[in-house]
Order: sequence, then structure tokens, then C-alpha cells
Amino acid sequence: MMLIMAKNYYRQALENAQADLARAVQQLDYWTMEVGKAQTLVKTLAAKVSDEVAATIEESPDEVGIQDIVFSCIRRSYLAPTAKDIRDKINIEQLYDLSRYSNPLAVIHQAIKRLEKADKVKQIEDGRYVLDMAGIIGKALINAPAGSLAKAFQAEIAKEK
Repeated sequence: MMLIMAKNYYRQALENAQADLARAVQQLDYWTMEVGKAQTLVKTLAAKVSDEVAATIEESPDEVGIQDIVFSCIRRSYLAPTAKDIRDKINIEQLYDLSRYSNPLAVIHQAIKRLEKADKVKQIEDGRYVLDMAGIIGKALINAPAGSLAKAFQAEIAKEK
């Protein structure tokens, strides 16, 4: 009886943790895009003031990069976006200054390729991209420390098979 109660407790805790994680990821994506917008605005306004002021705006190591923006665009899309869809969203919402590139679509494709290589996204039909949940979850389980809840959960799944 206690074992069943413990399993139910862990299952409920897991569901709560998954819901918390989903909310946190949504907030992360929101703030990633907000930081991208703010960076673009600062650079644009600095350039309007003068070239000298624009030259003083330095790239920050904390700056949101194109790969972060592309990943958030894919993760927040209800429908699997194409690279063109991502470019259009970035331009419309001014998430990143793509005007500094001669071929912005190539930059987006490069970011997508890096995300694919990292097993974060995968291509489905017609050049559309979605999250690669198997890759993301698999890496999280493999890299989880021994004795962690993730390892315990992985062992529990293995028992059920």
C-alpha cells in the first residue's frame, strides 16, 4: 500500500514539475524575444543619434544571439515554421537586426543547422522545423547526475518495459 502511495506521490510531483517547467520555458522564450527587441531598439536609436554613439554600443556577452531567437521562434510556433517564416517573424517583431547580413535567410539556416546538430530541433516535411523532444529529453536523462529524480524516473521507465 505504501509503495502505491509513494508512486502516486512521485507521479503527482512529476506532473507538477512538468507544468512548472513548461511555464518556465514559456517565460524564457518570452524574455529571450523581449531582450532581442530591446537590443535591436538600443542599436537602432544609437545609430540615429550619431555614428560615434553607435560605435560605443558594444556587443555584450549576455546578448541574445540569433540562435537563441531562432530556437524561441520555433518553440513558440503553433505550426511548424519554415526558415522564411522565422525570418518574417524576426523582422516583423524586430527581434534581431537582420539588416546587417547580406543574406539573412542563410544566417537563419545556419542557426537551424546548429540547433539540429545539438538535437534541439528537427526538420519535418517541406522545410518545416519542430522541437526534437527525443533529443532534448534523451540528453537530459543521459546527463542527469546519479541519484537524481531524472535517473530514478529513467529506471522506473526501464522497469515498465
